[in-house]
Amino acid sequence: MAVSLELFDTPASRLNSFVAQCQPNIKEWKEDVVKAVRSVEKFLKEQHFQGDHGLDQKALKVIQVGSFGNGTVLRNHAEVELVMFLSGFSSFQEEASNHNHHKHVLSMLCEKLTDCPDLLHLQPQNLRLVHGVTSAVPFTIQTWEMEQQVTVTIVPAYRILGPSVPNFQPSPEVYARLIKARHTLGHFSPSFSELQRNFVKYKPTKLKSLLRLVKHWYLEYVKAKCPRAELPPMYALELLTIYAWQTGTEEKERFRPIILDPADPTYNVATGYRWAIVAQRARHCLKQSCCYDNNETCIPNWKLKVNPYESIQKLKEKIQCKLESSAPQRLSFQEPGGERQVLGNISSLADYSIFSDAHISLLQIVSPEMQVFLKNPSGGSHAYAIYSSSLVLDLKCQIEVREGLLRKKQQLEFQSQVLQDEWSLRFCGV
Repeated sequence: MAVSLELFDTPASRLNSFVAQCQPNIKEWKEDVVKAVRSVEKFLKEQHFQGDHGLDQKALKVIQVGSFGNGTVLRNHAEVELVMFLSGFSSFQEEASNHNHHKHVLSMLCEKLTDCPDLLHLQPQNLRLVHGVTSAVPFTIQTWEMEQQVTVTIVPAYRILGPSVPNFQPSPEVYARLIKARHTLGHFSPSFSELQRNFVKYKPTKLKSLLRLVKHWYLEYVKAKCPRAELPPMYALELLTIYAWQTGTEEKERFRPIILDPADPTYNVATGYRWAIVAQRARHCLKQSCCYDNNETCIPNWKLKVNPYESIQKLKEKIQCKLESSAPQRLSFQEPGGERQVLGNISSLADYSIFSDAHISLLQIVSPEMQVFLKNPSGGSHAYAIYSSSLVLDLKCQIEVREGLLRKKQQLEFQSQVLQDEWSLRFCGV
C-alpha cells in the first residue's frame, strides 16, 4: 500500500503514523527480498576472479549495508547494497596499487551475472559499471513473489577488519596504516562498511524512525526535485541526523559541512556536495504542516528580549530577522484557562497585560508557489516555481541545478535593480 498522505500535508502530531506507513511490511515484503538477495550473495561467494599478474581472488565475505542492512529501509525505495570482501590483498598500499583490479573484477562480474543460470529467476536487468571514488555494479532484480523491483549494488572491498561485533573498535594501527596509504579520500570506505552499518543499526528505534522520515523527505523533496545536482550521499544525511538527535540543534554561524565517518575518521563524507540545495529544501520543509502541531505552534522555540511597550509590528520584524524569512505572521497569546487572543500590529504587549516572560504562538502564513520567468542574455526564458518569501539565493540554486551555471557567476536583475542573495523575492517586489 502506498503512503496515503503527503509529508507536507501531515501535522506534526501524526508523523509517527506517517513513518509507520513508510516502513515496509516485514512479513509480506522483507522475507521475499531477503530470499532473493541471499541468492545473489551465494552466487558471489562461489565466484573466482582471475586478474592481472596472476592475481586470483574470491569473495571472503558478503554483507548487506546501507538502508537495508541497518534497518531503515523505506517502502517503495527498495535498495540493497552488498559489499564483497575480496582475498588477495594484505595491506592498504597493495590494494591501492592494484585499484584497477577492482574495476576488472566488476567487469567480469557484469558478464557472469548476465550468464548465470542460477539467477535467471531474479531477472537481473539494467546492469552497468559505475566509476567513482569507489566503483560498483548496480542492477535490478524481481521475482513473481516480489511486488516491485529491487535495486542491488555490489561494491568490492579489501577486508582489513576481522570479525565484527556491535561495539567493535579497530586498532589505532589500522588508521595509521590507512593514512600512510595516501590514497583518494573515501577510496577505502567500503572496507569499513560493516562498522558504518553497525553505527546506525544498533541505534534506538525512535531514532531509526527519525532516520526514515529524513530519508523520505530527502528522496521525495530534495533528490526528486534536483535530479541532476551532485547531492550528498544518504550516509552523510544519516550521520547529520544522528548528530542532531544526540546533541541538539543549536544554531551555528558559518557552518561548514564537515561530517567525519565514525568508521573511517580520515574521510569527510560531506565534502564536495551541494549542501546549499539541501538547506534550501529544508527551509521550505520548515514552513509545511509537518513542522507544526495541532495548535499551529511551530515545533522550534526560541527566546526574544523585547520592550513590552513596543508595537507588535516591531516584534514581528525581530522574528523575521531571527527566521531569515519575510513571510506574513500571525501572533497569538493565551492565558491559562483563557481564550486565545490574536495580537494586533499597532498594539503592544503591554496592551494585553504582558509584562513578564510569556509564551507567544507564531503562525507563518505561507503563500503558494508562484511562477518566475527568467530571461537569459541569449533571449530565451525559463519558468521557476518558487515562493515569494524565498531568498534570491534560493532562486539562484534552482538556476544552477537546471542550467549548470554556478550561482556565484549569476547576476539577477529586476526593474533595473541588481538583486542581492540575502533579499527575499517579496522584498524585491517580485
